[in-house]
Amino acid sequence: MFQKNTPSRLKIAIVDNSPVVIGRLRELVCELDEVDFIGNADSVPGAMELLFSLTPDVVFVDLHLGDYGMNGIDLVQMIRLAFPGMIVIVLTNLSGQLYQRWCTDKGAHFFLDKSNDFERIPGTLREIFNRTRAAASSIPVM
Repeated sequence: MFQKNTPSRLKIAIVDNSPVVIGRLRELVCELDEVDFIGNADSVPGAMELLFSLTPDVVFVDLHLGDYGMNGIDLVQMIRLAFPGMIVIVLTNLSGQLYQRWCTDKGAHFFLDKSNDFERIPGTLREIFNRTRAAASSIPVM
């Protein structure tokens, strides 16, 4: 007999090289009942290690990581290939339409501007949580 595996909370990770942004985002995320902050990284290699070891449901990615010859756009593509079910939210100051198009083409689900969209984060995470629960509850019990 199989049981429904409805998530009780979303596991969230952050990839950003700014301690200020990580702190602000972590505080915001930790205020939500639907989510658990599970870790952060400040580089592409650190992010991949974090994602492989903790497999979050949702990862926030900054585009400007500037290390190892890779950036956040590269990371978005790597995440989508390695973790097709993981939700990717780009949170960046590089908010032009060209960046947004590149990110969505590489597989980002959401694209948010650090300067203007922080207040949208709780609602976005609740939307993801509700969609995840709805999808899980629609799987028939056998």
